[in-house]
Amino acid sequence: RCLSDWSSDVCSSDLSSEVSLRSFSVVLGLAAVGMVYVAASQLLNRTTALLAGVGMSISAFAVIYSQEVRPYSLIMVVAAVQLCAATAIVVKSPETRRWTVVLWASFFLGSFCSLFMLVLSGALLSSAWICRPRNFLWRTWGASALLLIPASVFYAVPMLEHRQISLSRTSQPVVQNAAFVAYGIIAGPTLGPPMEQLRGADRVRVMLRQWPVLSLLLCMVLAVVAAAVIGKSGNTVEARYLCWVVLVGFLGSILFAVGTHINWQPRHSAFLLPAIVLAGSSLWSSRKRLLATRRRCVHCLLVLSFAQYLGLNLIALEHYYFDTAYWRDDYRGVAKYVMTAKEPSVMLWGNIELLRYYGDQKTIGGNDYAKANLPDTIRRATGSAESILVVMNREFYWGTPGELSRSLADRYKTDVRM
Repeated sequence: RCLSDWSSDVCSSDLSSEVSLRSFSVVLGLAAVGMVYVAASQLLNRTTALLAGVGMSISAFAVIYSQEVRPYSLIMVVAAVQLCAATAIVVKSPETRRWTVVLWASFFLGSFCSLFMLVLSGALLSSAWICRPRNFLWRTWGASALLLIPASVFYAVPMLEHRQISLSRTSQPVVQNAAFVAYGIIAGPTLGPPMEQLRGADRVRVMLRQWPVLSLLLCMVLAVVAAAVIGKSGNTVEARYLCWVVLVGFLGSILFAVGTHINWQPRHSAFLLPAIVLAGSSLWSSRKRLLATRRRCVHCLLVLSFAQYLGLNLIALEHYYFDTAYWRDDYRGVAKYVMTAKEPSVMLWGNIELLRYYGDQKTIGGNDYAKANLPDTIRRATGSAESILVVMNREFYWGTPGELSRSLADRYKTDVRM
């Protein structure tokens, strides 16, 4: 609804306009950076807030999803609001009553943004009890939990009514998903190999070929963990709470993925990015409370990790913008190609409406074609044409490698073109 109103009222263009659709996510992406800065300035100090804002703005994950017609920029904005309000309540800010209202509103509205936002809410609540069990505000957090019930019912009704829910199931151990989610959020999903190369049985070997950047990522994570351990005596309540939120939120996402068998991707846990940025910033702010030796050690570790963070995200952004292996689906190019071709074309897997949007009216929609007797079905649809173009977006969703060629072998000789 928000996207529709934005498209018609602000952009004054049709809903199908690429600019109007993507610009809404761009605005939310900028808002996420601003909200992280505001949260850090409220909880920590303005100097540290500037560091947090830079960390959020350079994030390849945030940049990529601020350009897509998906709700993850909105999720990051809401997550930053929840983190700010929850942390202020845990440290007993003088304006706790105001922050309580903000927390309740963000819990209720945010729970409808994504099912995974319930995981963040659970992490915020659990971490509050872990950090300050004796000073746990039962009424405040209990009311917050009650506000999650409407969204929980909203998500549960389709399952209770046994409706068919479109869900991408995982086909690999959750440990591999967890590793991909971790580096995808911290350094962007385009840091490692292209997604197309991770669909085969040799995906582990493909990942290991990226050992230089993965080693750098591991060193960065170890540097942050070491800084948190060395500076434990000086860590503020804010730092401890935010670190617990990151840990509990990640573990909660793992449990959710295991329970639902969902193909857990970095975008599903988008709420973790603001938490990670704020947690790292709080460690930087806490170092001033340490003795000289420990302070210098923590200072060097955090400076090193931030430099690595910037470098890794710049690598991921370079892949995203300049490496063709990482480019997204190009329906415009496909539409242009098939419109200039003499042969009839059939789409067996993909979004036929996007081809129509880019002017391709000749391609026949065959997403519902059964694999049995596929050559005969195509022959009838194309009027017994001797030569045809088969359009398929991401063949691995349609079948196994080589299955298409084998299915058409009885009637057609395939000439694979990418």
